[in-house]
Amino acid sequence: ITSFAVIWTTWLMSSLVPLFILIPWAVIHLALVGFLLSRWFKRYRARKLGLPSPVKSNRSIAERAAIGKRRAVISALVSGLLWGATVFFIPGLAPEYEAAMVIIVAALAGGATTTLSAIPMAAAVYALSAIMPFSIYFLSQGTDPASITLGALAAVMTFAMMWASRSVHGTFLDDIAARIEATTTLEQLRADREDWLQVAQNTDAFALFDGAKCLKFHNRAFVSFLSRRDARPVAGASLSELVTRLVSSEEAAIGLVTREEREQRYLKLEVESDEPMVERLTDGRWVRSVIRHAGNNSFVWLIQDITSERSRESTEIKLRARLAEAKQLQTIGQFAGGVAHDFNNVLGAIMSFGSYIVQNATAPDQQNAATRIVGACERGAGMVQNILQLATASRVDKEHFAFTRAFQQAVNLLLARKPEHVTLDIEDATNAACVDANESQVVQLILNLVVNGFAALKRGAGRVAVRASRVQVDTATATQFFDAAAGLDSFSELPDGSHQFVFGMLLPDTSYIKISVEDTGSGIEPILLSRIFDPFVSTKEERLRTGFGLAVVRSVVLVSEGALCVRSAVGRGTTFEVYIAIVEAPAFVATEPAVAVSGHVNRRVLIVDDDADVADGLVLALKGLGHTPHTFYDPREALQAIAAQPQAWSVVLTDAAMPGMQGDELAAEIRKINPDTRVFLYTGRATDELRAAAARIGVEGVLQKPIDPRALADIIGRAA
Repeated sequence: ITSFAVIWTTWLMSSLVPLFILIPWAVIHLALVGFLLSRWFKRYRARKLGLPSPVKSNRSIAERAAIGKRRAVISALVSGLLWGATVFFIPGLAPEYEAAMVIIVAALAGGATTTLSAIPMAAAVYALSAIMPFSIYFLSQGTDPASITLGALAAVMTFAMMWASRSVHGTFLDDIAARIEATTTLEQLRADREDWLQVAQNTDAFALFDGAKCLKFHNRAFVSFLSRRDARPVAGASLSELVTRLVSSEEAAIGLVTREEREQRYLKLEVESDEPMVERLTDGRWVRSVIRHAGNNSFVWLIQDITSERSRESTEIKLRARLAEAKQLQTIGQFAGGVAHDFNNVLGAIMSFGSYIVQNATAPDQQNAATRIVGACERGAGMVQNILQLATASRVDKEHFAFTRAFQQAVNLLLARKPEHVTLDIEDATNAACVDANESQVVQLILNLVVNGFAALKRGAGRVAVRASRVQVDTATATQFFDAAAGLDSFSELPDGSHQFVFGMLLPDTSYIKISVEDTGSGIEPILLSRIFDPFVSTKEERLRTGFGLAVVRSVVLVSEGALCVRSAVGRGTTFEVYIAIVEAPAFVATEPAVAVSGHVNRRVLIVDDDADVADGLVLALKGLGHTPHTFYDPREALQAIAAQPQAWSVVLTDAAMPGMQGDELAAEIRKINPDTRVFLYTGRATDELRAAAARIGVEGVLQKPIDPRALADIIGRAA
């Protein structure tokens, strides 16, 4: 509009005003209008296309606003002065053209001041500079009524425009404030909507209550947590009524929140605390609930089903317990490996000297005392063996072997250990079935279970039955163990009042050897039943307590990929059932136990050990058993003696760990000197790696310390 007015005015004045005045006037005004129009178009286009603002500035909003105000005032002043300068053109115009000029300037001034109302200073500057010159011109023309009228109208129009600009500016500010308030309200509504969406997504059930604790709204899931689900809550139902319908299990709430505390908190509406309440419902579900303010004196009750979360937490706790147990076993293994050699040396020396006294004592009291010394050494050796077995169970080699062979070995050892007051029933119905396991571990497993049954009788008359049989696992039994494996363990009460604990995994329609050990002892307390397989936990009396026997059993079962079930009732005894999978028997597996050679043959035996007590004890014991032993404390001296008389020694017995030369190194050198010499190693820790290395050298066997002199005499006697 301004550009059109400039062009029309220029044409109107072209015949009356010199062009050197008119053209600069028009050019300046058109340039100003073009500049403002281009800036507006750039910003309009950027908004339409979603582009960033074309006006880039690092200034703050306040600084940009101040600069904008100054620019608006300057632009208004320039434009107003240009139009106000047209008053000098009026004297040369006809009366009708004078009125037209006044109308043009007044219209432009009205539009400009309205546009500039957001900046009252710019609007006032434009109105004063554009219209006031006309008011002054007409009022200065004398008493002509028309001039006075036009001058007064111009002055009134100027002040009216300034007042209107101020009013529009106030309205504009009110509109901005209203928009800001509306925007804030909208953002709050959006935030509330996001909160409710989050509540709906993260909470299974919620119910909205008013300030009078009456139900206003609830979702469908809220009903599933209430008793009497057929009676749906209706609007206006009281909070107290609904609280009584959220029934928790008193037993499961122990340590969490009691029913009285729960109802007191709900009904008193203590919503200042956002701490949720965790409780278990009578149907077995775990829930987490909390009450929160929702504005306008209303509040919302949120309930979330955390049954699966609790299950995961329970599983995680059990996994951490298993990890701690594994670390504990690792520490035990490191400790056992370090002390087994020295401790077994001590036990071996005591056992050898005790055996010598047993052979040569004439007085019954002396012989009885010596026999008890040997028995104590055997118990100590068993304790060390349990520790070593527990620490190395997962690192042993497995092989296919006839289960009968391991069972018979265990039975032979048990017959020597059986207390007089215990009746031992033995049954083997495995029919030469083979298993894939470590034979020595299986022997130790049977020993530990039966010895545990002996201890359960507590010197009272009773019976221990150990049976081995072939079974075909059905789907129900396999499912029971599968469910236990999914929960890491399973503890349950049986209909007859006894309790059961199972672990491991069984496959349905698969053949297993089932080892059953049943005693008529005092039974195991339910609180201990799931912990008896942990290290350092034992149900034996204090003087028999070691806490490793059943831990070894668990370790062997898991390494053998088997399963175990234990059932016990206080006062009625305990039954252990171990399952080991049957495998196809290889052709070379012997199904009958080796037959011991009776009688002794006098052998010249060379004993090499850096521990004088162990060596001298074996010398005394072997002499008493009819052999001719000789000892060396230094392996290098022993090697020199053998090199000097290669045929003098039929059997060499050497310690595996000695300073200067290890036992396997000595054995290798002896085999080079005389391949016919029978060499045996003995050690406090007979690992599979040591046995494999000894076999490669040609060693006859690796013996475990402490060595029973009578068993050693049998081995030497059988050596060709």
